[in-house]
Amino acid sequence: MIKISTGLVDAMMNDVGATAALNAADLELRIFSGPEPLTADAALADETLLVTIQVNGGGGMQFAFAGEGTLMKDIDQSWLGNVQATGTPTYYRLCPMDDDNTESTTAVRVQGSVGVTGDLKLGTTTLATGNPQSIDFYQLRLPQYLGA
Repeated sequence: MIKISTGLVDAMMNDVGATAALNAADLELRIFSGPEPLTADAALADETLLVTIQVNGGGGMQFAFAGEGTLMKDIDQSWLGNVQATGTPTYYRLCPMDDDNTESTTAVRVQGSVGVTGDLKLGTTTLATGNPQSIDFYQLRLPQYLGA
């Protein structure tokens, strides 16, 4: 299940909006193996960073509002990275490039599962050191009902 940080929630609830908050945050996508933190605000512990995905040529990731509560990856951007460690991806965190992975209630973050049926679907269940990894499609869809 997708988890968003308090920083993103705050941006959505004030006059900034989610698309603008994500586009202004200079984001990259980090894929990890290990247990997924309980919240997107939580610090990382014993996870292994498998790959960091950035926009080819640098710069932050950009998103476009697609309607019906959905933001999508800008189709004009190439999201690429080289796998740094071999392992089975279990979750990702979309976060600012300067995010230090400590607990934060102000950082704009999105966190979700990775896998064949995860929030972020990859074509493989194991990433191998040195291999390129691209993300061709990414969407963030917020649920219509956030209550318990």
